[in-house]
Amino acid sequence: MLSLGNELTGSFVGDWVGEWNLGSVDRYETCSVQGQSGRPDLFVHNTDWFGIINGRHGLALQRIYYRWIHDYRHGRNW
Repeated sequence: MLSLGNELTGSFVGDWVGEWNLGSVDRYETCSVQGQSGRPDLFVHNTDWFGIINGRHGLALQRIYYRWIHDYRHGRNW
């Protein structure tokens, strides 16, 4: 991403991080699950997968789960 002072512009290129082939359907959220102060982790998710990526020593996939987390919008149907 590039900062133009009052806005950000960017582009996306899908690539592999660990076992995850990042693509345009993936969404990202910053978090601090295992990270040190000032070094946030990154949640990555789509409809089937959830993972945690960190960037302490390059990008590394820490955790990956396939349909592991319950979707609360569908009641108690685990």
